[in-house]
Amino acid sequence: MQQTNLDKPSWMEMFNKAILLHQNGITGDKEAVREGYHLLKQVRNQVPDDNLVIAYYGSILCLIGRDASDPMERSANIIRGFKYLDHAVTSEPANFEIRIIRGNVCVNLPEMYFHRSASAIEDFQFLVSCYERYPDSIPAELYFQFLYNLSLAYGNLGKTEDTERIQAKILDESKDPKYQLILAQKKNGNNLYGDNHFLILLQPLSVILAEGEKLHQRALAGEKKDIKNATDFFAKAEVLHGDNQLLKAYHGDCMSLAGRDASNTGEMFANAIKAIKTIDAAVISDPENVKIRVIRANHSMRLPELFFARTATAIIDLEYLAGRNQQDKELFNKDQSEEILYKLGLCYSRLGLNTEAKGIWKDLLPKVNPVTQTKIEAQLQNNLRLEFPKTLSLETNREGFYTEAKRIHNLGVSGNKSAAQLGLQLWEKAHSYDSDDPLAQGYYGSSLALTGRDATDINGMFGNGIKGLKQLSEALDRDPDNWELRLLRAYLTYSLPEVFFHTAKQAIQDFLYLKKAYERNNKLFAKELYDRILSDLANVSKRIGQC
Repeated sequence: MQQTNLDKPSWMEMFNKAILLHQNGITGDKEAVREGYHLLKQVRNQVPDDNLVIAYYGSILCLIGRDASDPMERSANIIRGFKYLDHAVTSEPANFEIRIIRGNVCVNLPEMYFHRSASAIEDFQFLVSCYERYPDSIPAELYFQFLYNLSLAYGNLGKTEDTERIQAKILDESKDPKYQLILAQKKNGNNLYGDNHFLILLQPLSVILAEGEKLHQRALAGEKKDIKNATDFFAKAEVLHGDNQLLKAYHGDCMSLAGRDASNTGEMFANAIKAIKTIDAAVISDPENVKIRVIRANHSMRLPELFFARTATAIIDLEYLAGRNQQDKELFNKDQSEEILYKLGLCYSRLGLNTEAKGIWKDLLPKVNPVTQTKIEAQLQNNLRLEFPKTLSLETNREGFYTEAKRIHNLGVSGNKSAAQLGLQLWEKAHSYDSDDPLAQGYYGSSLALTGRDATDINGMFGNGIKGLKQLSEALDRDPDNWELRLLRAYLTYSLPEVFFHTAKQAIQDFLYLKKAYERNNKLFAKELYDRILSDLANVSKRIGQC
């Protein structure tokens, strides 16, 4: 007779929830581990002699140990966990589920510290033998996971012949491409992630996607090693799940990130174009997948509009996401909803649709958090047209003229195109008025390069960038100890695309000069500027692999 909910023991519902939390904990969810531990503790108090409960309790103690920051606490919890696991196996040696639990714990622990690979071998040998005796009762996929874990346990003990024997058996009997991929990678010594990441590729697709999302976020932060790790992970995951469009979109985005940091333009353009095609194909195949739409919108916004003309694509995706959010208020949280609209305004502004941009931002402004509010206010300021006070002239008040011209130049640096154009006019006038003044020449060069940034043609971008840098460097040759000129050149060379201009080393030299100058005299400029210089020095050094 089928058991009804009324027939179930009172603790079973709590136990089933704890098992789900335990599974989430295995994939790295620390909060799930803590919650699962408290539930299992309550269940064990109700049924102290249930060996399956004891086994799960022992396993979750090991997970608590895994997450502990104190080495002594870590070891103590893992050793306590062993005792419960061993007790459960000794009490019920033929319990299939208990053997799986202990085997999975033991194979993933460092052998040099805990010496549990022998227990893992015992458990997985038992599980393999169960399948071989009753092949119709156990899924073949589970059997090959047991074999793979058995090969890992043998490898942990340095038993090369046994490892190779088991792996050959897997390759001979399994048609699953993931084993072909994983074992080929291990044979070639190209295990970039370690066994834990390869084990992730053996997990259900939901686990692979969760891990992929984390790797993608790390790649977006800009570290070259993280970009490489993510790109390789998605390449492998795509082999295993070739029909999953989200994996393809992640992979395409990571390829583009790798191209962004390329040392030559050919590689940069090739990666960007390949990524565009890959992500576009993913959207065509799965047009209602909001995660893919977010990836394409952000990727399109990252690409230089002058070369790739992808802002219109970003607008299409962001408008789609905003519309979906209107239909389903649970689709995005508040911050995500605000970010979509803020970026939509940026895209409108980039294409000169300032009325549309202002309309979105002004509607959004009263509702957003302070950080987004500051960003919106800055963008609204950038869209303002500026006028230079007619009362200020070089002839009667050079200092006042310079002060206001610097303010306008800095607004141009922040993104105000009108200020950048006006700043160029002012500093060209100042340089013509006194061609021997290095400061006027330096600001003129910086302003010239700024208009290159905003150019709508390639010749304007390259021509003004090169001419502006030349003027600024000549000004510094005339006044090499002028920290203000150093700052202008540092941020100009920092902002120019490395793949075209190769100016990162010059930026590093100027940042180091400014760092040392401040450390000799901390009244030279504000501490906030010094902190920013240190941060940007680290960023540009990472960009070219110097740290």
